[in-house]
Formats: sequence, structure tokens, C-alpha cells
Amino acid sequence: MIKLLIVDDHLVVRRGLELLLKPNHGVTIISEASNGLEAIEKTNQHKPDVILMDLKMPKMDGIEATREIIKLHPNARILALTSFTEPDQVNAVIQAGALGYILKDSSAEELINAIHQVADGNLFVPKELANSFRHFQKNVSVDKNNYDLTEREKDVLNLLVSGLTNKEIAEKLFLSDVTARFHVSNIIHKLGVKNRGQVIKKALEEKLI
Repeated sequence: MIKLLIVDDHLVVRRGLELLLKPNHGVTIISEASNGLEAIEKTNQHKPDVILMDLKMPKMDGIEATREIIKLHPNARILALTSFTEPDQVNAVIQAGALGYILKDSSAEELINAIHQVADGNLFVPKELANSFRHFQKNVSVDKNNYDLTEREKDVLNLLVSGLTNKEIAEKLFLSDVTARFHVSNIIHKLGVKNRGQVIKKALEEKLI
């Protein structure tokens, strides 16, 4: 069962999410907060598996709260919940340490899937934003350390950051599932991290794509 902390300054949104997730779906709401400062306090108190974080809130916004929570709890898994669709907003919250981004008008099925993906340490970006997010990342001009990644590994990394699973990467690049997993394992090793989530975070922080 995934322990969820809901953070949103609108009571009606919090109650709506409770009703949406009430049928279980492998998720239990353990607490809620109405701003970023409360989110930090509730995270310290309850140690949730996933934090569903609104971005625009009083006292401390979701991006700053995400940044502070990650400082205190580096393995915290945060899913941003917002109505913003601009790629720079997606980038900002992922850079702050969130593992996912879900729009407030998403379907119940997509929200539940996003919570489970983030709980598993995977990046989740809605498909309608994935292309613009990737385009935004490619157009940021910075020096890149390629960690001796092969061209194929760079292709795989690009798709990882877009939120694709190993199976989807294999299909996209016409690889076998075993080969796709092999490339992902190599990328994890070369970047000196432990899992896919850390790969994505490092790729975004160092603009490797």
C-alpha cells in the first residue's frame, strides 16, 4: 500500500482527491497539508511514500517545498500536481527533485498510474507534455559531460527522461527487451547512480540530453 501525502491549498481539491482515491487503488492517504511549510512538517512526521504536491501555494510554493524536502529526505518521491503546462514549469519542479508531474484535469486512471510510477522510482510526465518537455531540455545551452555514453545509450537516456519504460524504449528503438535493459543498466553504472529515478535527476541537473 502506497502511503500518500496530499499538499494543496484548496480544501475542495484535497477532498476531491480523497474521493477519487477512496476506492483504494493501492493508495492510502495518511495526511494532508495546505502549503509548502506544512508539507515539510508532515513529511518529517509521517514519512510518506509519495507526496502529491501542488505548485502554487501561499507561504511556500511547491517548487521550493520540493527542494527543501529533498534536502531533508533525498529519497523522497514527489509528484507535482498543477494546472501549469509550460515546459519550463515542468523542468523547474523536476530540477527541484520531483519525480513526476501530473495535470489537475488528468483522469483518475492517469493520476493513479502516476502515483504508482513515482512510488516505483520512475519519472512520470504526461504524454501530452513529454515532447515539449524534451524539446525544452534540448534547447538549453550548457556544457555537457557525456560520461562516455555511446550514441545508443544517449538515445535510451533521452527516452528515459521522457518517461518511457524499458519495454517502450525497446519498441521505440527496435530493440529486444533484454538489450534495452542492458543499456539502462550501463547508463546507471556510467552515471554512478543507483536507479532510474537518479539517472533522470542527474540527466536533468547536468543537462545530459
